[in-house]
Amino acid sequence: MTRLVKILKQSGHLEEFNRAKLEESIRRAGASEETAHRVAERITPYEGQPSEEIRKEVAAELDRENSRLATVYLNTRYIRARTSMGVWAGVAKLHEDTLRELEAKPGETASLVVGAHKTQVRIERAATAQPGEMLLSKADLERLGAREGSRVGLRLERRKE
Repeated sequence: MTRLVKILKQSGHLEEFNRAKLEESIRRAGASEETAHRVAERITPYEGQPSEEIRKEVAAELDRENSRLATVYLNTRYIRARTSMGVWAGVAKLHEDTLRELEAKPGETASLVVGAHKTQVRIERAATAQPGEMLLSKADLERLGAREGSRVGLRLERRKE
């Protein structure tokens, strides 16, 4: 019988490790189903392991297969999006804590991705966003084919560390 391992999420709570969820995350970076499965199978988390540490392990494994995929995987985070009347098209506003977690700076360029839809935005600090969410214009959310509360890929335009 397989023992269920709980990992430490960035929010501070423990969550059962879900290999299928990890595979999906790898596929969203552009990996084939076979590559995602192969890489996910090589990840063996320990009890209480921080999810960011697992993310770095996955990136290292992906780098052995395809360095471009590793870069995309490391630089993309999926964040819940909601619209705000105070946000212009082409801007994504993030809470200070989220900026810090992403190591993102106001003025930095990012791509928003939902499936095959993609748009460029400038990151700004938000006074009204909650940690772990981003504020977008209604036009940008519609351009992405996403609904209020959807998780949207925020891909920072930087190289792998």
